[in-house]
Amino acid sequence: MAGELPSGVPIDDGNGPPLELLIGRVRQQLPDQPEPMQIVDAYQLELDRLVDRMALLFGPLGVRAVIGRAMQIAVRKSPRLQGIQLLSERLDLGPVREQATQLEADSMEHLMTDFADAVLNVLCTLIGPDLVAPLLETVFLQTQDSKRED
Repeated sequence: MAGELPSGVPIDDGNGPPLELLIGRVRQQLPDQPEPMQIVDAYQLELDRLVDRMALLFGPLGVRAVIGRAMQIAVRKSPRLQGIQLLSERLDLGPVREQATQLEADSMEHLMTDFADAVLNVLCTLIGPDLVAPLLETVFLQTQDSKRED
């Protein structure tokens, strides 16, 4: 296990389901006691990387469709996510950032996990779960390769 969410939910950093892979990646960037804004920033980074990869597969309109559907799902579960949108192939998490001063870290992590879960569920429905985990792995490997070049 790679650790757990502030709520105590364990996270697998290995070959688990796509959400666990993404959460594991986010958790690697966070300090032991993250502030809510640090959580938003870490999810922003990883979700933007995923959006970049999705754009290669689906094009801008496909990405808009995936994010749009994910927003419909996520807002039903967590109304605080209302207002997230895709701007120029980047996620605008402004509405969530505005709440960072009002929420505890575990609440923010749950909120961002709900959104990431919705995005990944739409992707799993679209291309299948067997392809989403490798997609995430290529995003992570590409990130590691670019860090080595720096």
